[in-house]
Amino acid sequence: MDPEVLHQALIDLVARHHALRGRPVRRGDGRYEVEILAEVPVTLPIADLRAHAGEAERVDHWCREQASTPFTLDQAPLFRFRLARLAEDHWVMVTVFHHAVCDGWSLSLIRRDLGELYNARRSGTDPQLPVTVAQFTDFARSEHALPDERRTVLERFWRTELDTIPLRPPLPYDHPHPGKLSGRGALHTWTIADDTPARLTSTATRLGVTAYTVLAAAFATWLGDLCGEENDIVLAASSANRVQRGRSPFPPRAWPATSSTS
Repeated sequence: MDPEVLHQALIDLVARHHALRGRPVRRGDGRYEVEILAEVPVTLPIADLRAHAGEAERVDHWCREQASTPFTLDQAPLFRFRLARLAEDHWVMVTVFHHAVCDGWSLSLIRRDLGELYNARRSGTDPQLPVTVAQFTDFARSEHALPDERRTVLERFWRTELDTIPLRPPLPYDHPHPGKLSGRGALHTWTIADDTPARLTSTATRLGVTAYTVLAAAFATWLGDLCGEENDIVLAASSANRVQRGRSPFPPRAWPATSSTS
């Protein structure tokens, strides 16, 4: 592994993706906006840990120390690259991204691009990557391009749909709901059958969905049984909001729909 080539590949990576050059900025009216900078410094400090190569705990401590150092949110870059040498041909690399510039969904794309950019730099060839890539700025422009009338229609629709849904599901609680939450709770653990993961994967494959979707459907069915079929239950699920081709290498595998307890 060539550290200098890796450093150049990291510079190429940051230049390729607008989001990695972003930082949240608070405007005068109190609102936050993401500012994309033309350039940000990309450094790759190298630590010499060859004297501790056989001390796994010492190396792990170094990695945790690099990963746990906080960022100053309004100061770019909101990423950190660190390299440690354990032997002549043995290295450890720590990459840290603030969630404001990179999420878990994007990490596979970052790994793919960095690997290709490194190989291209090392071989002196052009990287085999798409010439155009969907950028965070493209997504922001598309959001702002949505007419105010359309936003109003969408907001009115969902307010109407959710207006009659109680914020507190009618679950058969063991005790009355406290007026003020204490944060106290109980933890129940159990062991699932050995064949359950395989059956889950098989069901997801047969239906053409993800394992998460199968589990969410099962959870919704269970909640429906507890609350009664006459009650509507709304499940909240995080969404990457990447439903257009080109915004993600992974197409959506589940869409919002009405579940049934039958």
